[in-house]
Amino acid sequence: MGKKSNKKGKTEQISEDPHLTLDADFNQYLREIMKSVENEVNDDEEKSMIVNNFIEAIPEGVEELVARHGIGSKILEKLIGFSSIANFEKFTKCLKSEILFNDSKATYVLETCLKIATVRALSTYNKESTKNEEKEPAKKKSKFIKNSNDIEYNISQDYKVEHKVYCKEFILRVNKFIINNIESLIKSNQGNHLIRTCLLSFAGILNIKSHDKSTNQVNLKNISNASIDTEWIEIVCNLAEKVLEWPHFPELAFNERTSTFLQTLNQTLYNLDQQRTLRKLNKSILKKCFENDKDNEEESEGNVIEKLKPFSCKPATFLLESVMQYCDEKQFNKIYTSYFKSYLLIMCDSNFNFTVQRLIDFTKDKEIFEEIFTQVTSQMSSLLQNGKTGVVLALCMACDRLSFKQGQFIQSILKALECERSQNHIIQCIIALMPLHIIEKKTDIEVNLHGSLILQHILHFNKPIKIVQNLLDMKPQILSDIFCNPKGSRIADAYIDSKFIGEKSREKLIKHMEGMYLKMALSKNGSHVLEKFYQLSSEGQKEIIVKELSERTNQLGSCPSGKIIAHKFHVDVYTRNPNQWRNFLARNRK
Repeated sequence: MGKKSNKKGKTEQISEDPHLTLDADFNQYLREIMKSVENEVNDDEEKSMIVNNFIEAIPEGVEELVARHGIGSKILEKLIGFSSIANFEKFTKCLKSEILFNDSKATYVLETCLKIATVRALSTYNKESTKNEEKEPAKKKSKFIKNSNDIEYNISQDYKVEHKVYCKEFILRVNKFIINNIESLIKSNQGNHLIRTCLLSFAGILNIKSHDKSTNQVNLKNISNASIDTEWIEIVCNLAEKVLEWPHFPELAFNERTSTFLQTLNQTLYNLDQQRTLRKLNKSILKKCFENDKDNEEESEGNVIEKLKPFSCKPATFLLESVMQYCDEKQFNKIYTSYFKSYLLIMCDSNFNFTVQRLIDFTKDKEIFEEIFTQVTSQMSSLLQNGKTGVVLALCMACDRLSFKQGQFIQSILKALECERSQNHIIQCIIALMPLHIIEKKTDIEVNLHGSLILQHILHFNKPIKIVQNLLDMKPQILSDIFCNPKGSRIADAYIDSKFIGEKSREKLIKHMEGMYLKMALSKNGSHVLEKFYQLSSEGQKEIIVKELSERTNQLGSCPSGKIIAHKFHVDVYTRNPNQWRNFLARNRK
């Protein structure tokens, strides 16, 4: 309630101040622009035109007010990344951090400007060009990408050295203010979020929202070999040293905001390859935050895990997971010994199973993994029955990643599913994660997401011979049901892409599916599999596929996926003249 009243109070203060009032005409202009934005602008060229016109239309001296305006802030947040060099510089020069931090809407605008400036400052698209030119940056080499996000757009642009320098100065100006005021900003939601954006920008990492509203990370060091300034690295390391000196440092792990801050600091230091400072930070977290008092080490079965400080609350647990991800081998071994080794089975079958999954994900030492593997596989049947399938998936993924214990994993899961002697139902048991006696009674195929992912990783094991043979022995009708299932279609991808499954086995699967090609073409997911089959097929097998489809052209044209397949495979050409289709295929081969 306090937060809401505070926000409301600020809004009222802005609207009552005569110096913070936009005139009626400009307010109407903002509403019209927002309509265009909400109606999904068609392409990046149009977005660029709209935002450039918008920034140029902002009356001088009210830039910050527009950033704090309900509609203006949304327009800027969505489109500022598509602005020209001149307009981006013009707008950001007017932003004063100390004012914007007090307004939630403007905070998002400032955060977006930070991200865009980071991409532009670290841009390597035109790295060899050092000449300052009078003209605006060169146009994109390719056509505008429809509906790309602002980060994708900026990564593919050319920027003058002058503009890169300006963006670096802007980042330093804003981030230095943030860091100098970190102890007060860290307590608020918007301030804390800005601090994390600041740290990640120094490391070349950006959080972006995709079209489905999920948040993904872009690491500019990975996609454009961006070089981080030494000054940025020094600022982050100095901040870490400063944080370690805070008298309340031991309490940071147990508060949601401060824990998230430490997690971000961890990731930033790791991405900047500052191992010494990272090791020091993680050592302090483990010792000052998580080390239990010796007086409280009495154990009882009921609450033994909760007595361990890292598991006393969610923020602390999430911080421990972050430390596991970025710490060195010695620290990881200490974490495993102190917090997991004696409690692993209890944790696997409780709400802490998610932390066990992270432990397995970050394990690199094969001796530690063998200990974990032995304990988890001994209870695999119970874990599957109790719905703790994520732990089994994590174990399978680690076997794949480490190329270790793969054969034993297959034996263990088949035993847990009671199908080790079955000749016909192994695949169904794995993808449903149900024992054989239940699968035999079912008439419909069930695909569990974790089961599908487990099978996909098994197909990438070094010797998945038994699984491959069982898959090839399945009825084509059942396989087509799996391949047409949203959770099952990627099983075909894993089969085709695995370097341990030979060309003959791939050809067998494609031929095995004869009679099911039309069914797959009429399915969104199945058509994806059919297209991969077609690409891998010999010319003779391609003709078998197209011939089957040509016999049902009316059905093929009755749905979007069928129409796409018909177009890509040139089914209409084959229907009219098979010889012409063969000649067309031969010409493309050349």
